[in-house]
Order: sequence, then C-alpha cells, then structure tokens
Amino acid sequence: MVSVAQEEIDSNEKVALTGSLPDFSQYDIVFLVYPVWWGTIPNAVRTVLQSDDLSRIALYTLITHGGSGAGNSVEDIKAICKAEVSDMALEVFDDDVTDAASEVADWLYKIQKER
Repeated sequence: MVSVAQEEIDSNEKVALTGSLPDFSQYDIVFLVYPVWWGTIPNAVRTVLQSDDLSRIALYTLITHGGSGAGNSVEDIKAICKAEVSDMALEVFDDDVTDAASEVADWLYKIQKER
C-alpha cells in the first residue's frame, strides 16, 4: 500500500473514479474522510475535489494517518477546491480508528456549535 501511494503521488495522475458522485449542490456541508498519503490527499480524493463545483459547500475533513498527522492535506484541499474548507480537521491515528467514535462525536458536536 505504501509503495502504491508513493507511485500515485509521484505520478500526479488524475485517477478515474469507478462510481458516480452525488450531486454536491444539494448539500450545505460535506464531510470528507480520507487517509493521508505521503503527507497529502490521495489522487482519487483530488479527482473528486477537482470534478465538482463545491463553492457553496462547507467542507470538514476527517483524516486518518499512520503517524504524520494531516500533513499538508488540508492546505492542498484549500488550494484545489472552491469549498469553504474548515480548519477544524479531525486527525485520527490509524490504530485508533476502531475506538474513535467518542472523538468523532465530540468533533461533530463542536462543528454543530460553530455553525
């Protein structure tokens, strides 16, 4: 997985998606959950963010990682997408994902209070 991620990031290829995306214009808020790949977003996530007009959307990120934290991923998202990207990103270490329910609930509560 690590070598595939590195090759994908190095190639900077636009990844073809296998399914269709929802009509994002129906939403005010989108929660984007992704793993950090070499300090940034996977190319498939990049493809999604570049393929739709998200300018009316508030985007919140939940990031899983193997020890690097969010890396540059949130800044990279801000650079390629027109959404209002929140700085309230939640970072969850890979080994803690299965036990992160209360952390996610607390994060969602803070977002609700902010809005």
